[in-house]
Amino acid sequence: MPIATGKNLFQASECCKKLKMENEIMNFKKILALLLAVMMVMSFAACGETKDESGSNATTTAPQETEPDPTEPDPTEPPLAEVTFFTMSLIDEEGAMKSLYAYPNEDGSDTVHVDYVGSIIKRGEISGDAMAAITEALAASGLIELNGKSEGDSTVSQAAGSLYASLSDDSIISADFYGEIPEEFLNGYAAMEACFDTLTAEMPEYVAVPMEMGEIADSDRAALNAILENMTLEGSADSYAITGFAKDEYFAASLGLSSDEGVASGLNFAPMMMSVAYGLNIVTLEEGADVNTVAEDFKNNIDWLKWVCVQPSDVLIATQGNQVLCLLAADAAYTATATAIEAAGWTTYTTLQNPNM
Repeated sequence: MPIATGKNLFQASECCKKLKMENEIMNFKKILALLLAVMMVMSFAACGETKDESGSNATTTAPQETEPDPTEPDPTEPPLAEVTFFTMSLIDEEGAMKSLYAYPNEDGSDTVHVDYVGSIIKRGEISGDAMAAITEALAASGLIELNGKSEGDSTVSQAAGSLYASLSDDSIISADFYGEIPEEFLNGYAAMEACFDTLTAEMPEYVAVPMEMGEIADSDRAALNAILENMTLEGSADSYAITGFAKDEYFAASLGLSSDEGVASGLNFAPMMMSVAYGLNIVTLEEGADVNTVAEDFKNNIDWLKWVCVQPSDVLIATQGNQVLCLLAADAAYTATATAIEAAGWTTYTTLQNPNM
């Protein structure tokens, strides 16, 4: 085995030092590379945040939902189908009634029949475009929220409110209230009344007159008008009808006579829908006919039970010139009409009281 000399030992020591230094340099390079990598990662992250904040190369984000503006209509809610028929009424606790009606005319014309019954009455025909205005007013009135509601007891109070509207899509809007009327209904009625007030602004005020049916002789009409000038009708005048009768097989029976002998023409005046015991018949005789004979025929053919639900309390038969009248009525209506007949110059032939009362 060779013996190490001093020179060899020195060379070995220098070799070890050199290897150790190279290892330390290598480790330092590894640590430096790792630090550089970490710094690069952090730099990229910071760069990305800066770009997002500046708006360049920002990532796309979903827009935030905002609350809808209550003043604008909801675009997702379908528009109201056009109103084809509308009626609305309101009765206060004192029994006063206001009503609104709008419906197309049956003759197929492009017009609408409108009734506005409030402090004044207006009735007439206006353009069919009015239904669009009514539809718009109904949509904004809040009444649709009351659809299908029916509350209260009609026996408790006279106050009542009703709404009915049919739409072009065959749907219906309706509501009925009795007793205490909801504020929403009152506000809705006011909105619709304002609409009708605008629609009827150009229409003249309605003058209520009795409906006329059949051919009415001038002499009979003049006699009736003279009586009506001296009295106030119970209810509105347009709830009554004047009916002229043609001389056929039903002529005498319709007037309350057994025969039409000596009678030239005749009319009947009576309420159309009210359950009131009231009827006034007036006839004009042919030349030379005896008024007393016809008056007696009226008397002998009185039918106290001619109405199903009601009966007259009294009968008055009177004459004037070549005319005869027969009044069947009850209580206050009888008194008011009998007084007007006397004021018009008629002569009383006879008065009768109902034997069933």
